[in-house]
Amino acid sequence: MENENNGKLPATEKQKQYIIDLAESMTREQASKVIDVLKNGTKNAPAEANGEPLITEKQKAYIKAIYAQNDIEYDEEEISSMSRKEASELIGSYIGGGAV
Repeated sequence: MENENNGKLPATEKQKQYIIDLAESMTREQASKVIDVLKNGTKNAPAEANGEPLITEKQKAYIKAIYAQNDIEYDEEEISSMSRKEASELIGSYIGGGAV
């Protein structure tokens, strides 16, 4: 049986070191997935959109700003379900290229 306090206690030094050891051999894709899990907790949000990493918070902010400047209505859920690639392409189409 798990201790109820485990969700509130900081990680042990052994746990921290194990995470560091794992991180040293990760690919960028694996690291992105781990970061998403750590940021989102155990939410049932999809980790990927169409097999690609989901949009970043920075990209969401850019898209919302672009839509606001152009008086375009948007659906929060639609934006949140975009892949990073889709978001980058959309942003690029408004600002003249360049990945975000």
